[in-house]
Amino acid sequence: MRKYITIVIGIICTFSSRGYAEKTKGLEGVVVDAKSLKPIPNVICKLYDVSGKMLGYFLTDTKGSYHIKAYPIAKRVTYAHMGYKIHSIPYIEAMQEHRIKLYTKVQKIAQVTVHVPPIKGTKDTIRYNIGSFVEKKDRTIGDVLKKLPGIEVSKNGTVKYQGEAISRFYIEGKDLLGGAYNQATNSLPVDAVAQVQIMEHHQHKRALEGTAPPRQAALNVTIKKGHKMRMFGEVKGGIGTPWTSWDNSVFLMRVNPKHQALITGKMNNIGKDISGETSNRLDYSNQSTFDPLPEDLYGELVAQQIPLPTSRYLDNNSLCLGVNELFSLSKHTEFRVNTSYYGDATDQSCLMYQRYGVDNPVTVQTFQQGVYKTNRVVPQLQIEHNGDQFYLEDKMKASFSWQKQDFSVTNNGVHRKQVNRQSPNFMDNTLDMSLRKEKWLFSMRMLLRYYDGESKMDVWNASSSKKETSPWLHQVADRNYWVAKGEVGIGSLHSKRELKLRLHYLLKQDHLSSIGTYDFVGNPLDTSVSGDQTKSEYSLGMTPSYRWRFRGGYVHFELPFKVEKLGWETSSENQYHYYISYIPKIYFNYEHLDLWEFRLDASYDSDVSNDLVVTQTPFFKDYRTLYRNQSDMDQWFDRVSRFQTGGSIMYKDLATMFFSSLSGTYYKNWSHQYHDYRYSSQLTEILPTWGSNESEFLYVSGIIDKTLYGTGLTFKLKGDYNNYKSLFSQNGEQFYNRSQIVTGTFTTIFKKYKWFSLDYNLVGNYMWQKYEEVVTDPLRSFTHRVDFHLYPFKTVILSMVGDYTQRELSKERFSNYFFMDAELRFSPGKRWDFSFVVSNLFDQDQYKIGTESGVNYSYIQLPLRDRSMRMKVALKL
Repeated sequence: MRKYITIVIGIICTFSSRGYAEKTKGLEGVVVDAKSLKPIPNVICKLYDVSGKMLGYFLTDTKGSYHIKAYPIAKRVTYAHMGYKIHSIPYIEAMQEHRIKLYTKVQKIAQVTVHVPPIKGTKDTIRYNIGSFVEKKDRTIGDVLKKLPGIEVSKNGTVKYQGEAISRFYIEGKDLLGGAYNQATNSLPVDAVAQVQIMEHHQHKRALEGTAPPRQAALNVTIKKGHKMRMFGEVKGGIGTPWTSWDNSVFLMRVNPKHQALITGKMNNIGKDISGETSNRLDYSNQSTFDPLPEDLYGELVAQQIPLPTSRYLDNNSLCLGVNELFSLSKHTEFRVNTSYYGDATDQSCLMYQRYGVDNPVTVQTFQQGVYKTNRVVPQLQIEHNGDQFYLEDKMKASFSWQKQDFSVTNNGVHRKQVNRQSPNFMDNTLDMSLRKEKWLFSMRMLLRYYDGESKMDVWNASSSKKETSPWLHQVADRNYWVAKGEVGIGSLHSKRELKLRLHYLLKQDHLSSIGTYDFVGNPLDTSVSGDQTKSEYSLGMTPSYRWRFRGGYVHFELPFKVEKLGWETSSENQYHYYISYIPKIYFNYEHLDLWEFRLDASYDSDVSNDLVVTQTPFFKDYRTLYRNQSDMDQWFDRVSRFQTGGSIMYKDLATMFFSSLSGTYYKNWSHQYHDYRYSSQLTEILPTWGSNESEFLYVSGIIDKTLYGTGLTFKLKGDYNNYKSLFSQNGEQFYNRSQIVTGTFTTIFKKYKWFSLDYNLVGNYMWQKYEEVVTDPLRSFTHRVDFHLYPFKTVILSMVGDYTQRELSKERFSNYFFMDAELRFSPGKRWDFSFVVSNLFDQDQYKIGTESGVNYSYIQLPLRDRSMRMKVALKL
């Protein structure tokens, strides 16, 4: 099968080419005053078909210029501006006339009300007038972003446009925060923002303008004039019952043309998760300088995986700080400093029931209670020169972390205590350079990184004293690796085609040493083991690529080729394997009339497997999960082959504020290793096993976003379908399981009247499994959320938020939850806000959830936070 897929893609690539969407000659020109011949900005230009239906509209810029791609079905164009006569001409004539003259009209106007369009577009930029979407209840720009047509904000804070994550988040055209833009979206006061702009196919590097356009869009936030050239922000404080609860924050910002500064600080113990405030939200996985960091050897508390807002159940003490500065050294050169700190101590308990298998099931009942502590400091320096012909970016980043888990657990009646300590640290440097000379392009990218992490785990019997008794399980692991990877390239640029050649390399060594002592009843291991192993990867390759541009789109294909050397070294044995691989890829992109966009891509890949944990000695993940060692080193070498294809269709109409998209991704993997799980009441053993392993994944997502501006209604509808096929091998059984999940989300916003607004959100979820001709009954869940906001007086806001969830634990066995929160806000002036907040009004005390995975079933129950009341005060600066 793989052979034929490779041949087909190779044939496609042989007769295909790549390009990008060049500007189509369309309707363009300048609108001027007929008498003075001075340009007129903000002229509304509308296009109509033969039936009189409006096809679209656009506005002239500050120089009176306009440009829009050709509309073959357009028949007439009108130009209108206050104080001038409407000018209407045939579309064909407008295509030939590049200077449109408007004549003034004399009329007596008693009173004029100017309405700014809520959304408008020029070329590839969409501008949202924030004043048209903001409500009295909105405090930060993130509150408004969720309402904007075509924009989506996911649960972790990632901002998406038409279903795809944005590539950059600018403030006044400058990338102050890099990927950590949650600091702005969750804190930047909405009354300081003038406009939000979406720049489609945004090319950040000036030297690459006119070459291949990126797929992703960028977002830019413009600040109101009254907030520029001075420090502005907001300070908040809150305290409540119990009187030890608190929620405080500070946001300070200064914006001017040569200097930007942003300081954020948040601290709370009311369950709010602020760990994502300084996390990177940009996707760099497709870049040649991307290399994933290793996962922590020991996992987090299970309760942190619950699909419920953390404010409902977490007992936390969290602190997050961010200091960001950007200096403009010259017209095209900037220097940026970002430093962040995150500290947290979370106390959490939960009850878990797990059933493995159906015919001869193994059941595990666990009660876990513990504290998860973490401290992390991330400093970053970056200098960037973004000239018209030369681009240079050098970024230095480091991360220093300390983590500790200290918890007690009762596993099928056996009491234990476990302490984990981890300190993952790394430093890296990334270089990105591009040089353009006429029709030639030279590029270089490079990543250097060093990682060092130490992990310790100790487990005692709960009846013993840690100070008096040695742990029956003591394990120390030290992992360090270094990587150097990058590419150099040269390209030839022409009006309709581009030819490039890139040379790429990878040098990587990953070293793991571990020492373990085990002394417990029924011990299946030696009392003391130690291991020392090194995995090395070296590769050298080249990638020829070709682009062919046509009217409205492009076709692109490339054929990467590389030679690899993969090695394993231990104290007793060394082995090295060599591989030759090629990765054919093809892409297609087409835009039609500024309304439609189509994308298709396909690729076949073969690379080193990093999914399995392979160790020279046994290794415990936690008190009951043991990774068995694989003694046959030949089975340590595994490669994964993957066929992947995807596509999307996007539509937007700015005139009617309608956005929609449909996207899908499919991939199939082939490998020669899998995990064999062996469950018992006290131990889970995982053994890397040599054998055929296939997996498939299909994901389809559709979005419809419609704003009826005159009625005050906004509708957002999203549907997702996941279909994942994977191999199950456990307790002597082996089969393929297909897990299917359908999720639908419906959101509507109503804000026509000044005295109240209403938001409604519905999320439905269906999940079922199929294995060995058995189809399980679906597990269903529904969550309704209603946000009601009443504005009885100019200075008073009453907000009521209700959540109703119905979750199926097993067939026809449901758990129901109803949460209610309320807030009364009083704003006596423009600077001060006073609030009284009540959370969990009906005092829900526990939460339950059941999930299925193949023949396995998992049930989790955890306590919720009690009803609480808080007083809050906010001061705007």
